[in-house]
Amino acid sequence: MKTLVLIRHGKSARPEGVCDFDRPLNPRGLRDAPVMAGRLAALELNVDVLLSSPARRALSTADVFAGKLNLPVQTDERIYNATCADLLQRVQSLDDRFSTVVLVGHNPGMTDLLNSLIEGPEQEMPTCSFAVIELPGWRNAVPGSGRLIHWSCPKGPSGF
Repeated sequence: MKTLVLIRHGKSARPEGVCDFDRPLNPRGLRDAPVMAGRLAALELNVDVLLSSPARRALSTADVFAGKLNLPVQTDERIYNATCADLLQRVQSLDDRFSTVVLVGHNPGMTDLLNSLIEGPEQEMPTCSFAVIELPGWRNAVPGSGRLIHWSCPKGPSGF
């Protein structure tokens, strides 16, 4: 079995004249990221690699999570503005040496990937939320093959 953690970046600002790629986290995003990173770290998942979109808001979020997980951040351009199909293809191409992988990215791709992988009621991924999904393997990650084992968002409960 493999474990995939999906993290949507923290709440971002929309400063005038700043392109989408360079948008920073806003005060709420800066406040939520350490709280959510602490929640994820408390699960003691033994993460092998943390991959992040290179967009500023995602990378800032990833840096906070990486600090709590004691991991470096690896940027992956394929995660920025990725569709569900793009993200699924990225998951399927993960190295089998990895048991647990974190992806930090953007909506709608992250929510769409979550809902594609799991069966049951649809889940939303608000900013700075995370979902932990158990999969039968990276190459075997296909729609409906995953099981949601934990979900958490800043404004709500943590669990499953």
